[in-house]
Amino acid sequence: MIGGLARRFGNQARELDPEHRRDGLALLLLAASVIVASGVWLGGRNVVSHLALVVVAGVVGALAWAIPLLLAWFAWRLLRQPQDSAATGRVAVGSSALLISLVGLWHAELREISIFLLIIIVLALKPEGLLGQRQVEKV
Repeated sequence: MIGGLARRFGNQARELDPEHRRDGLALLLLAASVIVASGVWLGGRNVVSHLALVVVAGVVGALAWAIPLLLAWFAWRLLRQPQDSAATGRVAVGSSALLISLVGLWHAELREISIFLLIIIVLALKPEGLLGQRQVEKV
Protein backbone atom coordinates (compact mmCIF):
# COMPACT_ATOMS: atom_id res chain seq x y z
CA MET A 1 0.00 0.00 0.00
CA ILE A 2 2.74 2.50 0.93
CA GLY A 3 4.87 1.37 -2.01
CA GLY A 4 1.93 1.85 -4.37
CA LEU A 5 1.30 5.30 -2.94
CA ALA A 6 4.94 6.29 -3.47
CA ARG A 7 4.83 4.99 -7.05
CA ARG A 8 1.81 7.16 -7.88
CA PHE A 9 3.94 10.34 -7.84
CA GLY A 10 5.40 11.07 -11.25
CA ASN A 11 5.15 8.65 -14.14
CA GLN A 12 8.39 6.66 -13.96
CA ALA A 13 7.34 4.01 -11.46
CA ARG A 14 3.69 3.40 -12.37
CA GLU A 15 4.24 0.62 -14.88
CA LEU A 16 6.51 -1.64 -12.81
CA ASP A 17 6.37 -5.39 -13.22
CA PRO A 18 5.02 -7.16 -10.14
CA GLU A 19 8.39 -8.86 -9.63
CA HIS A 20 10.01 -5.43 -9.19
CA ARG A 21 7.51 -4.41 -6.53
CA ARG A 22 9.52 -5.70 -3.63
CA ASP A 23 9.12 -3.03 -1.01
CA GLY A 24 10.36 -4.86 2.10
CA LEU A 25 13.76 -3.19 2.39
CA ALA A 26 12.32 0.23 1.56
CA LEU A 27 9.61 -0.13 4.20
CA LEU A 28 12.20 -1.30 6.72
CA LEU A 29 14.29 1.82 5.98
CA LEU A 30 11.19 3.99 6.30
CA ALA A 31 10.33 2.44 9.68
CA ALA A 32 13.95 2.87 10.82
CA SER A 33 13.79 6.49 9.72
CA VAL A 34 10.68 7.10 11.84
CA ILE A 35 12.20 5.35 14.88
CA VAL A 36 15.53 7.16 14.58
CA ALA A 37 13.74 10.50 14.05
CA SER A 38 11.70 9.96 17.20
CA GLY A 39 14.87 9.22 19.09
CA VAL A 40 17.08 11.96 17.69
CA TRP A 41 14.59 14.78 17.17
CA LEU A 42 12.23 14.12 20.09
CA GLY A 43 14.80 13.07 22.65
CA GLY A 44 14.17 9.33 22.98
CA ARG A 45 11.10 9.24 25.19
CA ASN A 46 10.64 5.45 25.13
CA VAL A 47 12.99 2.47 25.19
CA VAL A 48 13.15 1.89 21.42
CA SER A 49 13.67 5.52 20.45
CA HIS A 50 16.20 6.00 23.27
CA LEU A 51 18.14 2.98 22.01
CA ALA A 52 18.05 4.45 18.49
CA LEU A 53 19.31 7.76 19.87
CA VAL A 54 22.18 6.09 21.73
CA VAL A 55 23.26 4.02 18.72
CA VAL A 56 23.00 6.79 16.11
CA ALA A 57 24.54 9.48 18.32
CA GLY A 58 27.32 7.06 19.25
CA VAL A 59 28.12 6.31 15.62
CA VAL A 60 27.81 9.74 13.99
CA GLY A 61 27.77 12.10 16.95
CA ALA A 62 26.68 15.67 16.30
CA LEU A 63 25.36 14.92 12.81
CA ALA A 64 22.81 12.40 14.12
CA TRP A 65 19.99 14.75 13.11
CA ALA A 66 20.74 13.98 9.43
CA ILE A 67 20.42 10.18 9.67
CA PRO A 68 16.57 10.05 9.65
CA LEU A 69 16.56 12.24 6.53
CA LEU A 70 19.15 10.01 4.85
CA LEU A 71 17.22 6.83 5.72
CA ALA A 72 13.96 8.34 4.45
CA TRP A 73 15.65 9.41 1.21
CA PHE A 74 17.01 5.90 0.59
CA ALA A 75 13.57 4.42 1.36
CA TRP A 76 11.96 6.81 -1.11
CA ARG A 77 14.56 5.94 -3.75
CA LEU A 78 13.96 2.21 -3.28
CA LEU A 79 10.18 2.67 -3.44
CA ARG A 80 10.38 4.76 -6.59
CA GLN A 81 13.11 2.87 -8.49
CA PRO A 82 13.43 -0.69 -7.16
CA GLN A 83 14.86 -2.00 -10.44
CA ASP A 84 17.87 0.35 -10.17
CA SER A 85 19.50 -1.42 -7.21
CA ALA A 86 23.06 -1.14 -8.56
CA ALA A 87 22.87 2.65 -8.70
CA THR A 88 21.22 2.74 -5.28
CA GLY A 89 24.11 0.70 -3.87
CA ARG A 90 26.65 3.10 -5.35
CA VAL A 91 24.75 6.08 -3.99
CA ALA A 92 24.59 4.43 -0.55
CA VAL A 93 28.35 3.79 -0.49
CA GLY A 94 29.14 7.31 -1.69
CA SER A 95 26.75 8.94 0.78
CA SER A 96 28.15 6.86 3.63
CA ALA A 97 31.72 7.83 2.73
CA LEU A 98 30.73 11.50 2.55
CA LEU A 99 28.91 11.31 5.89
CA ILE A 100 31.85 9.59 7.59
CA SER A 101 34.30 12.20 6.30
CA LEU A 102 32.02 15.07 7.36
CA VAL A 103 31.59 13.55 10.82
CA GLY A 104 35.36 13.20 11.14
CA LEU A 105 35.93 16.82 10.17
CA TRP A 106 33.07 17.99 12.35
CA HIS A 107 34.38 16.31 15.49
CA ALA A 108 38.13 16.50 15.05
CA GLU A 109 38.82 19.93 13.70
CA LEU A 110 35.66 21.98 14.10
CA ARG A 111 37.30 24.80 16.04
CA GLU A 112 40.29 25.05 13.73
CA ILE A 113 38.13 24.93 10.59
CA SER A 114 35.74 27.57 11.92
CA ILE A 115 38.61 29.90 12.89
CA PHE A 116 40.23 29.42 9.47
CA LEU A 117 36.91 30.16 7.70
CA LEU A 118 36.37 33.22 9.88
CA ILE A 119 39.81 34.55 8.93
CA ILE A 120 39.07 33.98 5.24
CA ILE A 121 35.72 35.76 5.55
CA VAL A 122 37.26 38.72 7.39
CA LEU A 123 40.03 39.04 4.78
CA ALA A 124 37.51 38.77 1.94
CA LEU A 125 35.21 41.42 3.40
CA LYS A 126 37.84 43.71 4.91
CA PRO A 127 41.26 43.19 3.27
CA GLU A 128 42.83 45.91 5.39
CA GLY A 129 42.32 43.76 8.45
CA LEU A 130 40.55 44.48 11.69
CA LEU A 131 43.08 47.14 12.75
CA GLY A 132 42.79 49.15 9.53
CA GLN A 133 46.21 48.47 7.96
CA ARG A 134 46.42 46.55 4.68
CA GLN A 135 48.51 43.40 5.23
CA VAL A 136 47.93 41.47 2.00
CA GLU A 137 47.79 42.80 -1.56
CA LYS A 138 45.82 39.94 -3.11
CA VAL A 139 43.80 37.25 -1.44
